[in-house]
Amino acid sequence: MTTIVNISGTSGSGKSTVVRKLLEASRFGTKIIKANKDMGRIIYVGDQPVFVAGRYGVHDTAGCDCVKDVEFWYNTIYEMAERHNVVYEGLFVMNHMRGIDLVKKIRGRATMHVINLTTPFEVCIAGINERRARRNQPEFTGDLDNLKGHTTRANNFAFKLRQLGAQVYNLDRDAAVTKLKELVR
Repeated sequence: MTTIVNISGTSGSGKSTVVRKLLEASRFGTKIIKANKDMGRIIYVGDQPVFVAGRYGVHDTAGCDCVKDVEFWYNTIYEMAERHNVVYEGLFVMNHMRGIDLVKKIRGRATMHVINLTTPFEVCIAGINERRARRNQPEFTGDLDNLKGHTTRANNFAFKLRQLGAQVYNLDRDAAVTKLKELVR
């Protein structure tokens, strides 16, 4: 049985950072899979093959947010989970209906886990501003409504998947990295 892990959280919470830490810890290098832009890569954690969905590298936009097609991602995640553990993240894939459908479809052949990041808003804003500075954009000056909305969406996503049997962990970034490695090993 394979394992699927979603990293959820608001903008700047560290979703991509957590996955990048997993990529740094992988063995045997990576096999990058290209289809419809950068689809993802296969890495090894211990002896376990893990499909990491999306693009990671020098780009700020990472994970499933690099291809804004929710149906594509959920079909890909489902297909890859036949042979590999799967890790995915991004604002666009915190999608209730597709997430619910995935949990129902994988029942009996994969386990679903959600690592819901509990990063404080001040840290999220600092992360957003670091990203904006790399892009030569002005600092974030808006109110927190957008960040709070994404946090609510992440919490609702985790809650709905938990109701269907997914394991949910509310963790800070460091604990999330440790838990992610444990889950896909």
